[in-house]
Order: sequence, then structure tokens, then C-alpha cells
Amino acid sequence: MYTFDQNYTKRVSVKDVAYFEIKKNIIEGELLPGQAVIEEELATQLKISRTPLREALQRLELDELLIRQPNGRLKIAPISVKEAEEMFLIRILLEGVVVRQATDKIEEREIQQLHNNIRMCDEAAQAGRFDDFMNTSSQFHFMLYEISGNKTAVKILYQLNDHFMRYRRLVPAKNFHEKNSSKEHQRVLDYIIARDASNAEKAMQEHLIKSKKIALDVIRGYKNLDQL
Repeated sequence: MYTFDQNYTKRVSVKDVAYFEIKKNIIEGELLPGQAVIEEELATQLKISRTPLREALQRLELDELLIRQPNGRLKIAPISVKEAEEMFLIRILLEGVVVRQATDKIEEREIQQLHNNIRMCDEAAQAGRFDDFMNTSSQFHFMLYEISGNKTAVKILYQLNDHFMRYRRLVPAKNFHEKNSSKEHQRVLDYIIARDASNAEKAMQEHLIKSKKIALDVIRGYKNLDQL
């Protein structure tokens, strides 16, 4: 489960590689919500010493992907309907602002890039490549973040992204609205091209509200749910 890219480790420190590897496995559900963190096992699996591992775990604790229990031991942060609702609310509000501002600033080359992104999303969905679809779909949003130029909103959205992706990954591929998602992205882009900032904002918020409903339905039935 845990493997290192030797070329990658030459460019970054061992603690950084450990941090990104563990975070990836938390987000993708390899490490389950509420699961105990056993340092000895992680150190063996990652083939690293305890010192860089502990530094990586401290960063993940600051990210709130790990939580410290009263006995001092760490565990993978539980999932919570309340947290998911709060994150979606913030994202819906901030992405509305981002899209509105992106509509006023977007250039033709960026419009073409978004068109290409939607095409790649459709291709991934049609081929059943769920991970590719997820990554490409996220890029649509990230591109709009950068176009908007709103550094404060984008900083908050990126800070939330690891947690948001963790919840999103809980939604099985068969339950995720691949085709509708691409159509909804196209609708947002159509309004952006028309320089209709108000409707672009509304379309993005409606898109995220649909995603929220699907995600929450799955989260409520998740066996390791922890109502915080």
C-alpha cells in the first residue's frame, strides 16, 4: 500500500514524502475514518525512521486529518455530517464569488482550456475512468479559482480541498453523477462566455448543491460515521 518513488525522494525530504503518502491514503480511504495510527506499523510500511514519521504526523494533525485522543494516541479523523454540511456551505458561497469574478476576467485562451477540460471529463466518464474523471473535474474548479484572482477565497478553498476530497471519495463511482456533472460545468461555462456573472454564479452553486445532496446521502449511511 505504501511505496516511495525513489526519484521523488531525491527532490523532497523523507518527512515530506511520508506526509504526502499518508495524506493520500487518508483522502482515498486506504486509511479509514477512526482507524488508530500505529507508528511502528507506519514506519515499517514506509521504510523510514520514527523521527521523520512523527514530523509528518504532526503536520497531518495540524491539517486536522489526524486527531489526538485523550490517551495521547492519534487516529484518523472521523467523518461527520455536520462537518460535511459546513464545508459544502462554505464552498458553495465562495465558489459563487470566484465564478462571478472569473467571468469578468476570463480570456479566450482560458475559455478554450475549460472547453478542453469538459471534453476530457466526458471522455473519462464514458470510459468509466472514475479517478481520471474526479481529477479532471476538480481541475475545472481549480482553473476558475486562478482566473478569479481572489487570493483570499482561493486560499480558503484550497485549505478545504483535502477534507472535501476525502468526503467526495466516499461516494461510490456508481452513485456519482458523472454525466450530469460535465453538463453542469458546461452550463457554468456557457454563462461565463456570455459574460453573465449572475447566472454563472447561480449555475455553479446549483451544481455544488446537487453534489452536496449526493455526498450527504452516502455519508449518513457510512459505517464509520462519527457525529461530532
